[in-house]
Amino acid sequence: MKVSIILPVYNGERHLTACLEAISGQTLDDMEVICIDDGSTDLTAHILKHQASKDPRFRVVHSPRCGQGAARNRGLQMARGEYVGFVDADDLISPKMYSRLYQAAQHHDSHMAMCFTQPFHDKTQQLISLQYYDHEKKLLLKSGLSCLKKKHILALIPYISMVCWNKIYQRQWLINCGATFDHAKKYEDLPFSFKALMNTNGLAIAGEELYYYRACRNDSVMGTVTRHNYNIIFDVLDNTRSQIKEELSQNRASPKMDHFEVRQLVLSAHTVFWCTQLQAVEKKAFYYRMRRRLQNIPLPGSLPLSFKAQFLMIKFNVWIAIFYTFSFKKYRQKADNK
Repeated sequence: MKVSIILPVYNGERHLTACLEAISGQTLDDMEVICIDDGSTDLTAHILKHQASKDPRFRVVHSPRCGQGAARNRGLQMARGEYVGFVDADDLISPKMYSRLYQAAQHHDSHMAMCFTQPFHDKTQQLISLQYYDHEKKLLLKSGLSCLKKKHILALIPYISMVCWNKIYQRQWLINCGATFDHAKKYEDLPFSFKALMNTNGLAIAGEELYYYRACRNDSVMGTVTRHNYNIIFDVLDNTRSQIKEELSQNRASPKMDHFEVRQLVLSAHTVFWCTQLQAVEKKAFYYRMRRRLQNIPLPGSLPLSFKAQFLMIKFNVWIAIFYTFSFKKYRQKADNK
């Protein structure tokens, strides 16, 4: 079997059918789909059962609620494919995604292969351009490489997206290098992705946008921030930094991790500050904790200009004032339009 696709689902009835149809339409001729129902209380189980009844490539497992990281780990234990890939239940994929990724990995005899991603708006369904992923695509295409070897990965690791769902991984190699997902409810793929990138013999690039993820959702896994998990990013970054120090010497690990932290913390700050479940005092506490963490990090080199600007604004303590001014204006505009 060529590829095992692992699909963790928790209360995904709204978008699950479209996701399953996209997966079942893959042109890859030899694959399986492992669906982990992570304690859903809606119609997820019924939808998965119906899909499995009409397509024998789909296997369904029901489990108590354990989180996306633990669900993915269980899928890895059950997988039988030469390679494994991951899909989030609210996203869509191109029919040729896994065929292209498998071909790229086979051509370069690499442990991993990746494609580019494209966000689309949940309500309008229109494609969205995000500088975060646009910059990654430009850097990788500019390199002129169809497969990144270890030295290239080390140079570009601050700018390679740490999501797992636009990649495939050689299954036996994952087992051998011990890459597993953190059980945290958010950012669970950061340690996994770093571990994989530090141990791979190569990252083949299928230079197309083949994974489409749903943006601007309040109920998505990426968009769900609560009082219980909004500070998890700090623990995850600490764990990831410790992991990288085991793989690289201190003088090589620190610059890579420093640049990566800037990017992740700035992205997390936007998620936290727009979250309606958090009080202003909690948002400020997150901001000042983030600011203390960034004080000793030098200005990142080739990150996008917007990240550099926000990094400096945080260091000089003007970011929070600008953010609240902007958010207040946006709130007034919404109120005036009602």
